[in-house]
Amino acid sequence: MAGVYSDLVRAAGGPLRREAAGALREAAVRAVRWRGRGVAFPGLAELTTSAVSRTH
Repeated sequence: MAGVYSDLVRAAGGPLRREAAGALREAAVRAVRWRGRGVAFPGLAELTTSAVSRTH
């Protein structure tokens, strides 16, 4: 879900963007609770640790 909310944050403005950012934050918190770890940029596959390590 973080990916979808991230896309919405990029595309939206105003109150909708704020709502999407809050939902992205909540999705990231839930992911940490479920997995026991998090990622630096939830929803942004191009900025995750595994994507960065592949480019170096």
